[in-house]
Amino acid sequence: MKYLLRPLTKRMIEQLISVRQMELSESPGEIALSHHFKNSLGGLFRRGFIDTKMVKHGDKQLMRIYLTESGIIFLKNYNCHNENFD
Repeated sequence: MKYLLRPLTKRMIEQLISVRQMELSESPGEIALSHHFKNSLGGLFRRGFIDTKMVKHGDKQLMRIYLTESGIIFLKNYNCHNENFD
């Protein structure tokens, strides 16, 4: 698999932050799903920053989006180099 070396766009970084905030939210019923995001998450998926898994949510099987270890490391490094990180 060829990895994309182009830098992430501002929108991609915002999506990573949103997924992480959903993962860390105190609301146990809130999970990150693809319909929560306007743009395609394909670029983040191809770069290995997010992945999906099937979870049971109520009586439905849903595809949940979560950050991989690479995505978490990227956000930690982004946090260290960007003062505007929330």
